[in-house]
Amino acid sequence: MKSTSISDRIWLLVAGVLLLLTVVCVVQAVAQGPQREFYEQAREALNESEYRRAADFYAQAYDSDTQGDLAGECLYWQAFSLYRIGEMKDLRKAVDLLELHQKKHREASTFADAEALKSRIYGEMARRGDAGAAREIHEAVAMIEMEHAELEHDAERMSHEKRRRAHEIRQISRQARELGRIPVPRGHRGRGVIIRSRGEDSAKMAALNALMMMDEEKALPIVKKIIADGDPENAEMRRNVIYLLGQMDGRNSRAIMLDLAAKETDPEIQSELVMWLGFGQDEECLDAIMDIYERADDIEVKEATLYALGQHGGPRAIEKLKTIAIDEQADPDLRIDAVFSLSQSQADGIGSFLMETYRSGGDTDVLESVIYALTVIDADVPAAWFEEIIADKNLDSDLRGQTLFGASRKGAFTADFLRKAYQSSDERDFKSHVCYALAEMGDEDGLEALIRIADQETDPDLREELIFWIGQQDDDRAAEFLMKIINED
Repeated sequence: MKSTSISDRIWLLVAGVLLLLTVVCVVQAVAQGPQREFYEQAREALNESEYRRAADFYAQAYDSDTQGDLAGECLYWQAFSLYRIGEMKDLRKAVDLLELHQKKHREASTFADAEALKSRIYGEMARRGDAGAAREIHEAVAMIEMEHAELEHDAERMSHEKRRRAHEIRQISRQARELGRIPVPRGHRGRGVIIRSRGEDSAKMAALNALMMMDEEKALPIVKKIIADGDPENAEMRRNVIYLLGQMDGRNSRAIMLDLAAKETDPEIQSELVMWLGFGQDEECLDAIMDIYERADDIEVKEATLYALGQHGGPRAIEKLKTIAIDEQADPDLRIDAVFSLSQSQADGIGSFLMETYRSGGDTDVLESVIYALTVIDADVPAAWFEEIIADKNLDSDLRGQTLFGASRKGAFTADFLRKAYQSSDERDFKSHVCYALAEMGDEDGLEALIRIADQETDPDLREELIFWIGQQDDDRAAEFLMKIINED
């Protein structure tokens, strides 16, 4: 019997190792199977701006394997999807997901991004009157500026890397101060942004853009040919062409878009079309938008049409939005979008309509959107109406607090009214909103009210919160009060 050679033994060992690695990879692939499948479905939905569907798929992906390689990314992108939806309940859920991500998935590739996303979410919540989120932002800015000051102090000996970091901190500090000050429409984030072409398509788009600028008549036949191509592979090119058409202020370009609107069925293309048609002020564009709304099954397309109706702003467009806003059989998300578009339209009588809509009752989320809309529209809304909302103990304390915050920003309430609202309430969350509203007033009356409340407050947590907001005021009286607190026995 022949003895096995050394080379044969080596080959057998290598084969064994390869077999073992193959088995391990197969086991991992099987284990990751459901998570990877849900993850890919979620990513596809996110790319199509279907944020609710994306959030649901990311949730399923995470639940399928909470310790999997993709678990942390699933939490991050679910939070991102909820942020793009923009409802307060979704924003709060997003913060919870990001905190879970930071606690349990520190090795995830999205770990560093999670804190930045959480800050942006806090900024949006603070803009809407969430006192806790506002405090998180203020404290984050304070920490950033402290680090900035430390780095600046050592500027003489800074390495190149430290200088770069110092510059980043200055940028973040400036951005953090602006967080929450720019309103972003719920349900419309990302709409109307051209998707940049890559590779060959990029060169084609650059050439077509140049040709349209030089000779529109020569470019239009090429535009028509591209738009007529219904191949899904060319959808991105078609969207870019529609963007170019939207930039042109001519009868021919509008005719092409109107013709396409009458027969297009691709949701992405429909959404792009209605956005540009919304800028047209004539009845023909309005007819096309309404037709797409009635034909569309995709909720994202319907949301885009509601936004376009608000952009159009004509009497028929406003009437259509009102009809949808009060239709209890309509999808609540669409009713919320209609309310938002009405609040942005500047049409006469919107304040009265929204107040009547609220009195009619119905879906809680819709009513919340109505209240928020009334705090941001330019039309005068009686302070008594806001007072009625704030006094309604059947409503959630957060909603009442956000109403108070929005109304005080609108100038509906004095500092003395807010102080009395604080003293008459026994709800801690509501009192936190009052503190934030007084702090945001930024004047002598607001500070005086904060100091008077703090002098009388016996709850340690609330008093600590009051001291925090007083400390944010740039006023000698604030410094004197803080010194008094320090010197207390």
